[in-house]
Amino acid sequence: MFVTNASEDMLSVEMVGTVYRLRWEIELIFKRWKSQLGIDYLKGIHEERINFLIWSRLCTVTIIELVIGYFKNFVVGKSCGIELSEVKLIQYIMRGNGLCSAVAKNKLEEFFEQMEKDVPKMMLKDKRCRKTMREKVFIKETYYGIQALENQRIA
Repeated sequence: MFVTNASEDMLSVEMVGTVYRLRWEIELIFKRWKSQLGIDYLKGIHEERINFLIWSRLCTVTIIELVIGYFKNFVVGKSCGIELSEVKLIQYIMRGNGLCSAVAKNKLEEFFEQMEKDVPKMMLKDKRCRKTMREKVFIKETYYGIQALENQRIA
């Protein structure tokens, strides 16, 4: 059972479950940031240091998400039929401080070219038979086929 205060004009009863699942994916993104990028750990007591750590981690997350977005489009363009694994991509970037080293040596293009070659071998999820939640939302598919019943809405 899902309870929402969204009007039926804004969100159909059939789409509530799908939107809830999409919200859960957002929670998973924050979990990934915490577990892989350590954004929840701040060492220090001085206000300036804490502010610096927060802003630097937000910048890192922004850069990582831009790279993930680029490579997701790259995978779709290659018509692999398999999704990019964000976890594997972040592990690849963090391995040996690869992205930072490429930026420091002014070899970012070479780093991305190598990543493009490594995507099919190292950074894809296992093949799925079912659609992802993003795909379901875009085509307005309901949550696992659940249909609205008469008077099912809760105000």
